[in-house]
Amino acid sequence: MAEPEALDAGALAAAGAALADDARVVQSSDVIGAEVDGEIVLIGVETGRYHGFDPVGSAIWRALETPIRIDDLCARMVAHFAGDAATIALETRAFVARLLSRDLAKTAE
Repeated sequence: MAEPEALDAGALAAAGAALADDARVVQSSDVIGAEVDGEIVLIGVETGRYHGFDPVGSAIWRALETPIRIDDLCARMVAHFAGDAATIALETRAFVARLLSRDLAKTAE
């Protein structure tokens, strides 16, 4: 089976912006993860692919342990990290879009 095409930064930003504020996302159960030196490392059960997150990605991943609304997730990241709120929200949305595209996260009811 062919690997899915990687999304470029523009496509990820567009996909993230398309996520409704009230959309709820959660970690997929099809991953095995661990924390190593404060950062998250995952292996996709279905794909066998390895994923390592920096501190920002790790914070987002931890926030997805239980279903969370996109607007609440963005607000949490804005409160946690220094920087421009709009940029942090946009990058949070893009990261969630990447997780969804790689089946590492899923939308929740």
